[in-house]
Amino acid sequence: MLKVIKSLKYLVVVLMIVAISGCGGVSQDEYDKVLSELDKTKSELQNANKKIAELGKPNIQIPKIDTETMEKLQAAQKKGEELVAKVKALTGENKTLSDNLAKFKKMAGDLQNKLKTFQGQTKDLPLDFLKK
Repeated sequence: MLKVIKSLKYLVVVLMIVAISGCGGVSQDEYDKVLSELDKTKSELQNANKKIAELGKPNIQIPKIDTETMEKLQAAQKKGEELVAKVKALTGENKTLSDNLAKFKKMAGDLQNKLKTFQGQTKDLPLDFLKK
């Protein structure tokens, strides 16, 4: 019986070795597929890095401005600043004039009311009184 048990132990060990060696492997097709995907991903990464490098470089070419153009630009800026100042001044003046106009209209209305009251009181006076 000891021989049988020893034989069974060897048989079990051999079966385990066969089972372990058959289960742990990856098929060649799967390996090739993963390898091709890895190569594709690497190439996409290289393309992306190239695009990032291109975007990082300034592509804007600033034209050189000669002194005549620069003087014209400075003159235009100065003229613009003067016009802004004039607009602000005129806006303030316009507000002042609008306020004064409203005051004068109110005063004219008050004077008309006083004149009507005065005319109502002077109906009985002779016209010669007004000429003197």
